[in-house]
Amino acid sequence: MNKNFIIGGMIAVIAVAGYFLLQTPSGKNEQANLPPQGAGGTAQITPSIEDEQLSAPAAIHTVAYTDTGYAPQTIYIKTGETVTFQNQSSRGLWTASDLHPSHRIYDGTPLEEHCASGAGTAFDACGSTAPGGQWQFTFTKAGNWEYHNHMNPTDRGIVVVRD
Repeated sequence: MNKNFIIGGMIAVIAVAGYFLLQTPSGKNEQANLPPQGAGGTAQITPSIEDEQLSAPAAIHTVAYTDTGYAPQTIYIKTGETVTFQNQSSRGLWTASDLHPSHRIYDGTPLEEHCASGAGTAFDACGSTAPGGQWQFTFTKAGNWEYHNHMNPTDRGIVVVRD
């Protein structure tokens, strides 16, 4: 057989095999699956309705208060998430931002101001939560927010809030 014919045939087989190896499993060329190019050569990607529906709502985290204190003592959340403080103890619970007794660290106002306003923007339950009850607070500021039980200030915890 002609040596050039064999070499030419091998090149043809390699070229055809290479073409099929570069295809996606769906049989379409990868280049055809790229989003359209905008000005400056950047791809423009528009989120679909399905993408928006997959976005998770802000989480609600739980801290239990028992006769031995808060559990967990440190909780990690993101800005905009809520912490529910459940009173599972046999006594009253008044969760509030440090420092005791003013509770001014989170929002800068003392207990007398933020509890009287009723705005709910202070990290302060502004009263006792009975056994079996709960109180929630949504954290809108990043930081390490130490807190205590106003009725038993040695019981303490920290909410670590990150963006």
